[in-house]
Amino acid sequence: MVEPRAVGRGDEGGALAPRPGGRLRVLALGGLLLCAEGCWLLEDPISLTITPSSVSADFLQGDDVPQLRLDVSPVGNYYPHLMQDVGVLNPIIDSPSTPTGVAFLFKPDCSLAPGVHEGRLRVAYWADPFHQDEVPLENASVPYRFTVAPGPMLRVEVDGVPVGSRSACTYVFPEVHAGQVVTVTSGIPVTWDLAIVATSGMPSVHDISTSATTWTGTIGAEGGAGEIGTIKVNAWPTEAATAWPFMDVWLSVQSP
Repeated sequence: MVEPRAVGRGDEGGALAPRPGGRLRVLALGGLLLCAEGCWLLEDPISLTITPSSVSADFLQGDDVPQLRLDVSPVGNYYPHLMQDVGVLNPIIDSPSTPTGVAFLFKPDCSLAPGVHEGRLRVAYWADPFHQDEVPLENASVPYRFTVAPGPMLRVEVDGVPVGSRSACTYVFPEVHAGQVVTVTSGIPVTWDLAIVATSGMPSVHDISTSATTWTGTIGAEGGAGEIGTIKVNAWPTEAATAWPFMDVWLSVQSP
C-alpha cells in the first residue's frame, strides 16, 4: 500500500494544492486537515513497476486477436486505469487486483488497418472514482507495437455507400430493398457462396459477379411486409490461415 507523505514537514513535507480548475479550501477539524472542492498532496510521484516492459502482437485484420496483459505495482488505495494515445485497444477486458497491484487484460482492436501501429500505453491512478484528481506517477507507460496483415475483414457497400464491416470484432446487418446493389469486399482472397432465408416474402439476388476479393449482387424482393427474409453472403478464405473458417454478412431484405 502506498502511504501518503505527511503534511507540513518543512521543505521535505507535502503540501496541499488545488486540482486543475479547482479552488483550495482547507478546513481544520479536531487537528485533521480536510480539503474541499478537490485537491491532492504534492509529493514525490509514485514509481511504478510494469511487467512486461513492452507489448507487441502480430495478427490478421478482422481475425481473432491475442489477449495481452500488463501487471502493475504498487497500486495503493487508488483507482487505476489504462490509457491509450490513440484508439488501438478494443476492449480493455478487465483489471483484476493482484497480490501486489493490478493487472490490465486487453486486446488490440481487430479492425486496425493493415500496417504497423506503434505508440505508448499509459497507466493512470486517480484519487477518486470519478477521475477528477489524477495522482502523480513515474515509469507509468510502456511502448506497444501491433503488426497487422491483411485479413478476413469484409466491408459492405449498398449502392456504393459504405454501411459497415464484418470481422471478429465488428458486425453489420444492413437493411436492403429491391433494386439495390450490394458489394462485399474482402481483405484477402476468398470463395463466395449464398444462403437465402424467406420469411414473409421471397428475397432473391440476381446479376451476381465475383472475384477473389469482391462479391456484387442486385437485391430482389417479392411480397410480404417489413423484413421479408435475409440473405447471407459467406466468404471462405482460400489462402491465409485464419482463426475463423469463414466470415459472413447478413442482409435484411425489406418489402418493396
